[in-house]
This record gives sequence, C-alpha cells and structure tokens, in this order.
Amino acid sequence: MRRRTRSRAFALLLAAAMAAVPAGVQLSGGGMPVYADQETKDGFVLSDDGRQLLAYRGPGGNITVPTGVTMIAAGVFQDNRSLTGITFPSTVTSMGTGVFAGCEELQKVNLGNVTSIPADTFRDCVSLSNPSMIPATVKSIEANAFNGCNGLNTINLPNGITNIDITAFDNCKNLRSFTLQGSSGTYTVYDGCLYKQRGTVLYKVPTAKSSITFSSNVSTIGTNSFSGNYEIETVVLPETVTTIEQNAFADSGVKVITIPASVTMIGAQANWKPTLIYSIEGAAGYEFANKNNVTFVRIGEEAAINTGSTSGGSSTVISGGTDTTTITGGSTNTNIVYRDEEIDVVQPARVTIKKIAQVKGKKLKVTIGSVSDSDGYCIAYRKNGASNWTKKFFSETEYTMSGLENAKTYQVAVCAYAGDGTYRVYGNWSVIKYKKTDSK
Repeated sequence: MRRRTRSRAFALLLAAAMAAVPAGVQLSGGGMPVYADQETKDGFVLSDDGRQLLAYRGPGGNITVPTGVTMIAAGVFQDNRSLTGITFPSTVTSMGTGVFAGCEELQKVNLGNVTSIPADTFRDCVSLSNPSMIPATVKSIEANAFNGCNGLNTINLPNGITNIDITAFDNCKNLRSFTLQGSSGTYTVYDGCLYKQRGTVLYKVPTAKSSITFSSNVSTIGTNSFSGNYEIETVVLPETVTTIEQNAFADSGVKVITIPASVTMIGAQANWKPTLIYSIEGAAGYEFANKNNVTFVRIGEEAAINTGSTSGGSSTVISGGTDTTTITGGSTNTNIVYRDEEIDVVQPARVTIKKIAQVKGKKLKVTIGSVSDSDGYCIAYRKNGASNWTKKFFSETEYTMSGLENAKTYQVAVCAYAGDGTYRVYGNWSVIKYKKTDSK
C-alpha cells in the first residue's frame, strides 16, 4: 500500500510540474528544461530569449525585424528573392556573415546600430541602391561585404570607421565615388577616392570612376588601389608619389601611365601590362618598362625629326629631287606651290605608334596606326645618345628595324607622307618612343 501511495504522489507532482512549464519549452529525459525556438506570426524564428534572429520563413517584401532582437545569425536571408526592404530595430548591434548574400531584389535597408558589416553581408545584392545605408555606429566593413552591388553609384561612409577591407566594394560595376560623413582618423576621401594616412596613401579607386585627380600630398599608390577599375586608361602620377606598392594596378585598365622620377620603388604588378610608360631614363619607371617589355617614352620628349634633325614639332616638309621646302605652322595644306607648280594635296595626320616589340636577331618590330590620305610612311630611329637618325620608307603599318645592337635602347619616330616620287608632303612626326633590343 505504501508503494502505491508513493507512486501516485510522484505522478501528481510530475503532472503539476509539466503544467507549470511555459509554452515552447520542453523537458529533457532527466526533467531539465530545454528551450525551443520561437516563430512569430510574420515568420521570424527567434531564439528562446527573443534576442537572436535565427531564420526567416515569411513572405518577404518590406519587413521589420521584431524589437528586442540584438543579433542576426549568419545567412538568415541568404538567396531570398522576395525580400525588397528591411528595417532593424535599434536594439540590433551585430550580424553574422552573408546575412543578405544573393538577395537580388533587396533595395533598401536600415541596419539599426550594428557595429560591423561582416564578410559577404550584401554580396550580389544587385538592386541595393541606398547610398546612406551604413549607420554611424559601424567601425568595420569586412571582405566582400558589398561585392557585386551593381546598384550602388556612391556610398557614404561614417566618420568613425576604422577598417575597410580592400575587397569590400569589389565588382560594384557602377560605383563612382566614396563620400565620408565628416572626418575620420583613419580614412579621407578626395575626388571620390578613398585614402589612408591623411591622404598620403591612395587606398581604393571606385570601380566605375573614369578619371582621377590625386590628393595633393599623396606619396603611395597602395596595393590593389586600382584593381577592378577598367574605366581609367590614362594616369599621370604627381611628383609627390615615391612608391607604387605591389599590385597597385593589378587587374586594372590603365594603359598609359606617367611615372615621375620621384618614384623610387615599384612593386611587382600581376595581370597588368600598360602599352606605354612615360618616365625618365634611369628612374624606376624606366627600369620597370625595360623589365616588363613596355614601350618607354621620355617625359616631355615630343619632337619632329625633319631631314635628320630634331627641331620643332609643327613643321611640314615638302621634298622632291634635290629641293626641300619647309612650311611652318603644321596646318592642313592644300594648293601648295612647289617648283612653280600648284599641288593640290592634304597633309597627312600624325602617326601613332601602337607597339614596338623585340625580335630575335637584333631587331625591333614597329606597329603603327593606319593614316588615311597617306601614300606611305617614314621611320626614323637611332641608338639612345646618338646624334644622327636613320630613316627608311615603308608602305604597310608594320616595319622591322634590323642591324641593331644587342641590349641597346633605341629612339623611334614615324610620320606619314602624301605624294609620289616627284614631291612628298609629310605629316608631323609621332611621339618619340624608346625600346630596348633583346640581349641575345
């Protein structure tokens, strides 16, 4: 009888305990409480204490996260194609990685008081367009946080930010400028570009920016600063620059660059080979051009080469037989009188040298752009430092110079001419370009 009484008493106590357990809480086999997640009527799955958003099962659209949530778990909204807008309550201070990655229809967000934009947060959110989405509380933007956000034209950065990963805004195809809300101890913005160390280090050029004006005190072109920008094709570095860091121009569209003598260090550049480098002989730019087989032009040297001289850049020479007449001014000439005969001819346009390539056997191959209304071309070349030019005539857009010396730098210029063996009207000479022959 006593055993039965004890069993009934235990059963009554257990039933009473079960009745006292709150909804959503389960008991383990040992009678200890195990809290279950909550799901709101709007589809938000919260932790038992309501502080973490763990999942979302709602219909999407423009939604608001419940008040009291402080943390958004990683990937909660990842690849949600129905989400168009979201508002965090002020209680939210942190997020996991990839929270909105792949949300292609997401247009506007309010991030509450988060302190960091973790890696891949908005990756491939192609419709995101709100430039002021980053709250003032954010101190850090991690790797690829906005990668592929093609809807962004500009982005406003908070003045308290202390860390921006170099890849944070990669592949934002329409991003043209950064702006900074006030001033930051770590970053500054000049001409839409991001700088560090009070404007001395160029940190990031927006992907879609088409031209650049440098900060007046820039001294370093930082690693990957131009990477991903294929809009800027010509860069003139100011004489305040002393260092081009490794891969500063890697995977960029820069084709023509002026590197002043002030630059003393150029790091290796992956996936970047410009077509033309302007610099000074013996300087780092000159050495980089030679090492990477890039056409080199001395800064400021644009001359015409008339009958063996290097005088002037605006003269036109008409020659025939033993007579030579020079007409200054470089105008388009028609009805020119030569040997008492009126010649109806148009001066050809200036030639552009597109490429000079090394050829084995002490040769250099020159490729030029075709000039309309011309009957042929004249090439002038000489070994660097020599006084006399060698001149040859050719009719195609390629010419190979032979009989050169090994491992020597040669100056090359080309002009077009109109006319026949009786007379010729020469256009202005191209920019003089420099190229070193093969060492073998």
